[in-house]
Amino acid sequence: MDNSTSIKALLSQISPKGPVLIKGKVISSLPLKIQALNDEKLIMSEKTLVVPGRIGKLNPGELVHIIVFNNSKVFYVLDKV
Repeated sequence: MDNSTSIKALLSQISPKGPVLIKGKVISSLPLKIQALNDEKLIMSEKTLVVPGRIGKLNPGELVHIIVFNNSKVFYVLDKV
């Protein structure tokens, strides 16, 4: 496998310090809001969340894995827990 196209290499290019993975809990589906489990003050909104279409609708109470990018300004929902 070519290391330049590995997921780890791509994430390193986007976030040189390395990706940060957190868990979140969906607190609202419309509008979408997710609260970080490790920091109750951090509530991510639709403006800062990237949710791939393959995940589908997120419902209140569901837990998700999130990759944090751009100094906690962009959050990518990786998958449901």
